[in-house]
Amino acid sequence: MNGSGDTQGFSPHPNMTNNSTLSPVGGRQVPRHIQIGVTILAVIVIILAMIGNTLVIYIVFTVNHMRSSTNTLIANMAFADLLMTIDIPYILKWLYVWNKWFGTFMGSVLCKFFHSAQVGSLAASVFSLVAISLDRSFAILFPMRKIMTRNVVRFAISMIWLCTLALTVPLMIAVKNTQQKGTEFHICRENWPPISQTTYNTFYSRLPTSFHCQIIAVVYCLAGLRLWRRKVPGHHNPTAHKKAQASSRRATVM
Repeated sequence: MNGSGDTQGFSPHPNMTNNSTLSPVGGRQVPRHIQIGVTILAVIVIILAMIGNTLVIYIVFTVNHMRSSTNTLIANMAFADLLMTIDIPYILKWLYVWNKWFGTFMGSVLCKFFHSAQVGSLAASVFSLVAISLDRSFAILFPMRKIMTRNVVRFAISMIWLCTLALTVPLMIAVKNTQQKGTEFHICRENWPPISQTTYNTFYSRLPTSFHCQIIAVVYCLAGLRLWRRKVPGHHNPTAHKKAQASSRRATVM
């Protein structure tokens, strides 16, 4: 993304604007049938996401035997998904009014919140997925030790949201709700200094993807090797040995 002219560059997070005002090309609006179709689809997604993620959170925190470290981290990821769910109407409004917004103090607050919620939800989900992969891998690599204790899980969740906040704060600062000259309309858009914008886009596009994918790949490879090389204790016949090997292969593939 650049900060001048009408050219839109790359943005690592969808539906985020640059310094220039987005408007329909040539004054054309999004076709009505596309608006209706996408709106119906968005409503279905919102309903299913709200019900599904809320049920996950409710079950994990109300059923005692479901409060494992993995399930707690899954509930945390469900909460991050809910953050994206409540942001869908803000994304959807681009089909109708593009980046137009409303004024007042609440307009500025909601502009910053909804604009950065997309980044926050994605980052929190990725961080939670990394924590889940570490939890599962530790259970395989160190079966006799409980590494992900309740305190460790709480610390992991705290770090997930602190890192998420660190990623969203710069965007919150950069997003401005400005009034168009000569009109009553406000525009919710990013207003970055050129160097800061390039740095943020580069950092954000690399951190939640490549770095975390490498962590997940490494820990799962280690866990897979451990399962593949495991030996069944005690005396067993060739049939039992083959069954144990087949079970190890299935677990490794999963």
